[in-house]
Amino acid sequence: KLRIIRSGLKCWISTKPKLHIHHQPPTSAPRPALDEQATTMAKRKKRLRKSVTGGGGSGQQQDEGLLWVQEVQIRPKYERHAMSRYDRFKSSIKKSAKMSETDQNDDLDDPDLDEDEGTTPKAASRNANFEEYGDSDDDSSDPPEPRQFTVNSVVTTVTFWKRLQRIFCTYDDTEEYSYRPNSLFVSYINWTFQKGFMVVFVSFLGIFMFINFVFAGFLKLAGDVNPGCIKVSGADFGYNPSTRLADAFALSWTTFTTVGYGMIFTSTGTDYHEQHECSAVVFLCTTESFVGLLYAGMCAAILFGKVGRIQSHAQVKFSNALCISMHRLDSSGKLVKSIHSGPLLTPQSPSEVTPQTETREKLPCPVLKFQVINKLGNTAGGEIMDANMRAVIGNKGATATISTFIKLQLAEFEHPFFSRVWQGRHVLDANSPMLTPFARNMVRDNDGYWPEGWNNPKSVRNALQFTDLIVILTGISNVSAATVHGYRRYKYGDVLVGYEFAPILFSESGSSKISIDFRLAHDVIEQTHGRAEPFGEEEDASLGSMQSQRSIRLLEIKD
Repeated sequence: KLRIIRSGLKCWISTKPKLHIHHQPPTSAPRPALDEQATTMAKRKKRLRKSVTGGGGSGQQQDEGLLWVQEVQIRPKYERHAMSRYDRFKSSIKKSAKMSETDQNDDLDDPDLDEDEGTTPKAASRNANFEEYGDSDDDSSDPPEPRQFTVNSVVTTVTFWKRLQRIFCTYDDTEEYSYRPNSLFVSYINWTFQKGFMVVFVSFLGIFMFINFVFAGFLKLAGDVNPGCIKVSGADFGYNPSTRLADAFALSWTTFTTVGYGMIFTSTGTDYHEQHECSAVVFLCTTESFVGLLYAGMCAAILFGKVGRIQSHAQVKFSNALCISMHRLDSSGKLVKSIHSGPLLTPQSPSEVTPQTETREKLPCPVLKFQVINKLGNTAGGEIMDANMRAVIGNKGATATISTFIKLQLAEFEHPFFSRVWQGRHVLDANSPMLTPFARNMVRDNDGYWPEGWNNPKSVRNALQFTDLIVILTGISNVSAATVHGYRRYKYGDVLVGYEFAPILFSESGSSKISIDFRLAHDVIEQTHGRAEPFGEEEDASLGSMQSQRSIRLLEIKD
């Protein structure tokens, strides 16, 4: 056994990698260009990181739960637009003149002079470019103004044989040979899903009439050339000159819809012997019939898509306001519940360590609430299964042009059986991204409790810091068995401090069935003992321009 262990140790020592340390004496040789580029790139990234996070310590706190950062440019209207043909022509002339001037400077270069000394125009231009865009170890130097470019895709010329192969052959590279639909057609399809059914019906009717009038004009021209190719109640086309357009339109829409009343039709061999002269009429009618079938299918597909879109939307109603409720006070102005701050009693220490314990009152953190109501709550089988709720808040970044979006942690974000009412809750504690950094530090210094001097609507509102609150609800509808979703975007002006949602569930006398009163979906009630903030005309002037930021209004209900 000892021999085996000894051989194993020798094998392990022989296979273990050895660390060789080479001491290189310092040299005055310049560093490689690769190291200089890496150092410069690191410094540029450091400056960019400082510009995004604001250069303070709050950037690390904002990175927690950060989803994305977007930058919005603030500029006058119509500042950036596509160049007109005249401006494009002037730009091309300036570019050609600049190129010709560059060619003349190249011709004046003397090859006998030393280009490294910068005596030739070419060398001077190269040195100037190096001074402007070259690597620099000075971190305080301002980088050059970046240039803006528009990237256009280069469309290669394809022969007719290649196009024919694309039609009848299948390519494995689907990214290169993919279908590119017409942008106008795609815009119309998206527009139909954004508008209501009545507007879409009117658009269908307008397109239907336009196509029929276009084909009617071509049929009128073809009928004027060969009147015998179109029969109108047994007579040739144009028998009544004043009704030629009306007859052509009648033939057009009956062909487009494949109705065919039999009063107007294209002639056959028994009606007109020279059938080779009717090729234009036959081609137009055949093409119009095919276009009519495609148009009917497209309209049906759009209608089915709109119906499916309705089924994919969750039948829920979000409250118009965000309510922030503070801790309740009793009639004497004291806290309803006291928190014992003395030593804890555990099985290991059943008695208190010291008798000098105190019971002092601490304030729990305020809670932000919003309400989601199931519109099918009073209907049997209208539940939403496996409902999930997510929330994201938007906030201003280091500058006015940068906005950050941070994930918001909800107290209850899952509901296996959402049938009636669901209130989303978020505690404004030390980890809440909805509070200012100063407010979070104050809560953290107060052992995670709300400061006693801040238990008023004005202080709570001053501690808030957000611009948008996006709530997304997803689940499976029990009605259609399809995945449904719904969302609501709240603004800062939708916040009501010191309010609670009114109860909306009720049951009739003599019945145990619980129902929802949808008339109270957006009703709120004040907290007791004057804890609610003033609103509207009663709003305190100390809140500044808060009234101008309001996106909701309160209507008092009087008995």
